[in-house]
Amino acid sequence: MKNSIWELKKLSLVFSCLFISSLTVQSQTKNKHADQTGFFYTDKLSWSGATKEIILSGKTSVVLGKNKFKGNGSFSILGKASLLIVDGKQLTPDSLLNTSGKKCRIVTFAKDGALKKYGLAGGSGVVEITLL
Repeated sequence: MKNSIWELKKLSLVFSCLFISSLTVQSQTKNKHADQTGFFYTDKLSWSGATKEIILSGKTSVVLGKNKFKGNGSFSILGKASLLIVDGKQLTPDSLLNTSGKKCRIVTFAKDGALKKYGLAGGSGVVEITLL
């Protein structure tokens, strides 16, 4: 009887560890695909019509989520976006903005958040930028 109770306690401990481990993996997966906010500075910002990538050019500094980045050149670090919204207005592909000297607030919407806010038009992700 004593051994049975001990085995039951060990089994309970194993299941508890598995449950906590499962929650941790789910949390990490959700965060990986979550919407993010941050700020950046760059000289120019363009949105490629061919690749749907947002390109930051010139002297660039980005803080987005847990990511921090500084460099000088051309960078496509935001991924692809089906919509690019700047100061509340939808930009057209192949747009170019001079953002030199301006702090820019950025919100990236992953697929779920983009679909919720913008419908099917945001199916591949949305980036909102506010020039401050």
